[in-house]
Amino acid sequence: MCEGHIPDLTGPIRPIGCYPFAFGGFADVWKAEYRAEDSMAVLVAVKALRISFHGNDQDPEIFRRKFDREARVWMKLQHPRVTPFLGVCDNFVSVGIPALVSPFYANGNILKYMQNNTGVDRLQLVAEIAEGLTYLHDVDVVHGDLKSNNILINDAGQATLCDFGLSRILETSGFTTKSIGGNCRWMSPELLFPDEDSTPTIDRECNSDSVSRRTNNSTSNNAPRVTPASDVWAFGMTILEVLTERLPFAHLRADVGVILFLAKEGLPLREDYEQIPLAIWHLLQHCWDRVASKRPSMDIILRFLEESRASRSDCVDNTLDLPFGCNCGCVHEIHTDSTSPPTCAMSGSGNKYIIPPIAPPGRSSVHMHENALHFCSASHVETY
Repeated sequence: MCEGHIPDLTGPIRPIGCYPFAFGGFADVWKAEYRAEDSMAVLVAVKALRISFHGNDQDPEIFRRKFDREARVWMKLQHPRVTPFLGVCDNFVSVGIPALVSPFYANGNILKYMQNNTGVDRLQLVAEIAEGLTYLHDVDVVHGDLKSNNILINDAGQATLCDFGLSRILETSGFTTKSIGGNCRWMSPELLFPDEDSTPTIDRECNSDSVSRRTNNSTSNNAPRVTPASDVWAFGMTILEVLTERLPFAHLRADVGVILFLAKEGLPLREDYEQIPLAIWHLLQHCWDRVASKRPSMDIILRFLEESRASRSDCVDNTLDLPFGCNCGCVHEIHTDSTSPPTCAMSGSGNKYIIPPIAPPGRSSVHMHENALHFCSASHVETY
């Protein structure tokens, strides 16, 4: 599965401006103009990697093989929720260093878009992110670095995923920046604190999947293996960003504090994200299960989110079918007139409810939406 032609766009791309318009932990992103033969010029984004092979043991040929494998994966992905891959551009900034070329989206990343469009439907954006991640998992590709900075908004105002799998290639000695420090707010415990007996499985030969579900038994950088379950954890953290515009673990300023808090099995505090409806918060609790195998799959989460949005007006069954019971309690239902313990909408109990629209950051959805109704199996109605 190593075959496949990667479009070489080295010649027809011209940078616009003297500086990048965005900076990441391992790359600079430039706005550029691409003009193919006998066609009009189009705007593109060129992600120029920051790497030096001087004074380290990283082999340029091995790096290029890894880079090309990831590029082939991206090239094969075809979905409206995945940022299209146009090709590679060599020598764009540094001689011998490849750059990735994709469409330029003036809307920028999802946080910038929401700041410029305060009335946007945030739950719709969350559902679109879930669509993209579900697609990746369906084709055995793990994103590995999901967060708001890696979610772009296309010209139609829809969320698209980018930079999947790239972070794992860049976590090599040849790159100037490691990503674990800045990404710890989205990383699952099994990635931050891997089992000493576990076998890391990142590197692979001739595997077309970016960082895939299939098992491998060797790695050059001894990093733990990202999985669909670690993506689900990161998706839950990304929901916090999208619905509140606040970082995960907002009460902790330093990344080292986040790592120590996670080591003590800490989770984001409910009081820091009060505008998130309790039903969604309950979903997040399942995404953040310390046991990776107990986290719901993305197709289950996507179905839950789609039915949740539909239930605002149609009051459809909003249960999340999990292959196990819920042991964290149902925090979105308040059974004031029932002596039986509350059931969990995540475990197939048949509850029905309506999730109110998300209030802008700083305002409570409880006070914003007085007429949003919550239906449950106890035959009574709660009003937000």
